[in-house]
Amino acid sequence: NQVLRVDGYCPETQLQGRPVHLTVRVNSVALAVLRLDQPNERFSHDVPLPSPLLNQPRLTVELELDRTTTPEGDGRPLGMPISSVSIR
Repeated sequence: NQVLRVDGYCPETQLQGRPVHLTVRVNSVALAVLRLDQPNERFSHDVPLPSPLLNQPRLTVELELDRTTTPEGDGRPLGMPISSVSIR
């Protein structure tokens, strides 16, 4: 019953009037696509871990957004602020 918990913050500028999708992969396996649509809100999502990933000595977690945002005058593409990723 272990889950991968992803905690973060969804700034309004990231949404640009429409939801953003965050794909969660573990060891190159896509486990979930999270729909984030609440501006300026913290989020916490639990993604169930399939049995082949349980009790592994090492896991590689990848988080991928379907789009980035570029602040005016900055020029850098920015993703979603993630505060923590943990296994529970």
